[in-house]
Amino acid sequence: MEIIREILQMDGTGITPLRDRANLSYVQIQRYLAFLENSRLIRVNRTSDNFAGFETTGKGRRVLNLLDELISILGYGSLAEVGAKEVEE
Repeated sequence: MEIIREILQMDGTGITPLRDRANLSYVQIQRYLAFLENSRLIRVNRTSDNFAGFETTGKGRRVLNLLDELISILGYGSLAEVGAKEVEE
């Protein structure tokens, strides 16, 4: 979920910054992007020079808001902290 959240937060960017921020391989980021596009959480915007930017849709923004709300309710700064605290206990 944290990777999906990261991608949805990077509205309007290209694949390389997404891949770098999420620390994924090209194949891995392609799978996430395909899932998000098929789920209608992002859409691909192509320009005349074939640059592909990824835009978070209204549905994607709603999912992002729900994830942020869940993190807030649980009292964590990120979903990664949830797993880290479970390991400590």
